[in-house]
Amino acid sequence: MLDASLVVPTRDRAQLLAISLPRMLSQSLQSTCYEVIVVDDGSTDSTPAVVQQLGCKHLRYVHKSSGGGVARNRNRALEVARGRVVIFLDDDAFVGPSFVIEHLAIHRGESAIVAGGIVQVRQIPAHIDESPGWRAYHRHPMPGGNSSVCLAIIRQAGGYDESFDTFGWQDQELAERLMALGVRRRFAWHAPIYHYKPATYDVDMRLQLSRELERGRMGARFYSKHPRTLVGITTKMWPPLSKLDRLATRLFSLDSLATSILRGERKDERFPEWKAALLRAHVEIGAGRRELESMSRTT
Repeated sequence: MLDASLVVPTRDRAQLLAISLPRMLSQSLQSTCYEVIVVDDGSTDSTPAVVQQLGCKHLRYVHKSSGGGVARNRNRALEVARGRVVIFLDDDAFVGPSFVIEHLAIHRGESAIVAGGIVQVRQIPAHIDESPGWRAYHRHPMPGGNSSVCLAIIRQAGGYDESFDTFGWQDQELAERLMALGVRRRFAWHAPIYHYKPATYDVDMRLQLSRELERGRMGARFYSKHPRTLVGITTKMWPPLSKLDRLATRLFSLDSLATSILRGERKDERFPEWKAALLRAHVEIGAGRRELESMSRTT
């Protein structure tokens, strides 16, 4: 068995993968000790050629002809993984040469969910600072962009729930089940990723709200499986938050504003951050509420 399997889902991001993947393949750890599994969710661009051109023996390519969401893609990788520890990454994550070693160091002492730091960047970094300190810290128990867990334990937990078929919450839901098995959380201070998010994302409110529609639906599924107050607050499915949202909607006409943005009627419009945050929360809460109502009708 290898020491580690790095799992990288991707779809139609060949240009980005061509830059991020070589860094994942160039670790201080010997290449015979780990593998990188790229799970291609039906790309129509040059993704297969990018992987083929790299031509590394410790690079494996799993191609799926149709979609199904990141949870399903990661489960396909778990079926073929050969590493004692599985490390989850995204295709827009840039890592330093000690990344894998730092994750493995924590797993030698105990069975844990290890979350690594995340530094948001607007440009692809030329150099990776592997000790970014508090600017990389977060409270996410198991971010899909930088986390690890022993393969045997994640298989014992049943892997990812594939009903989480769009954006959001599939990682936290799996973490809940892992922690129920007694697995503890740990933070890898010296295994950060630099998460590339272009500046255009910040002004594309339509894209942001579309993501919140997906996040709201998946949040409802998460809360229905784990109906604890903390989960409800985290996913914004806690009933008092809906009351606050209704008040904000009346004060700021959030319904009509969100609808016009999602229809593409208001493009390239900048909003104050407080209003953008209210819009994102409103769309997420509304989508979650509709999903909970739909689930109650079918049970």
